[in-house]
Amino acid sequence: MSVAWAARNWDEVPCEILFSRFDEESRIRDARTQVFSKVVVQYRYSYDGKEFVGDRYDFSVGESTGNYGERYMAAQQLKAGNTDVCYVNPENPSEAVFRRSTGLSRDDKLLAWVPVAFVAVGLLGLVGVAVAFCVPKKKSEVMQAIEAAFPRQEWKEARAVVLEYGTEEHEREIKRVRLAVIKLSDGNLDSLRDAVKEAKADYRDVLMWSDG
Repeated sequence: MSVAWAARNWDEVPCEILFSRFDEESRIRDARTQVFSKVVVQYRYSYDGKEFVGDRYDFSVGESTGNYGERYMAAQQLKAGNTDVCYVNPENPSEAVFRRSTGLSRDDKLLAWVPVAFVAVGLLGLVGVAVAFCVPKKKSEVMQAIEAAFPRQEWKEARAVVLEYGTEEHEREIKRVRLAVIKLSDGNLDSLRDAVKEAKADYRDVLMWSDG
């Protein structure tokens, strides 16, 4: 779970779906038939001018009996050639994930937290455990900047415009430039589009204007 927790701060990057499928298998365990499933996906993305191919869907380990319906629907929506977003580890760009979840069912999550709860009880007490479970998911710095600059109804469109930077191999310093174009836009979508266009031509100009 530590990797899934750290991935809250990974960079959001556009990716192209290369292929996907839904795998399922019925197995008999403890005299019961259980259906195990997983989403298999491969996607291509660019980061700091380099191209990578990722195949991690989420942070689940192997197949799972939980969230069968969600996995099935997700696999049906992942069509080869479509564009989506993945999350890239800025310290190791070859490491990426398509969905920043553990892929565990509710019961699996509760079981996974049992040893953590015992340790927390010994160190901090029951109050500390309750606080740990209530920590909200942290949004990316870019998304925070978008929400601060634009009205709620424009968040989706502004995000799509910002993500246009970073799709080409020559486009560098993705996170820094995205924050710069948001700053230069002053909360205006047309200005945001102009700033992204300038960044794609020469990102150094945008960084200079933003710092000035």
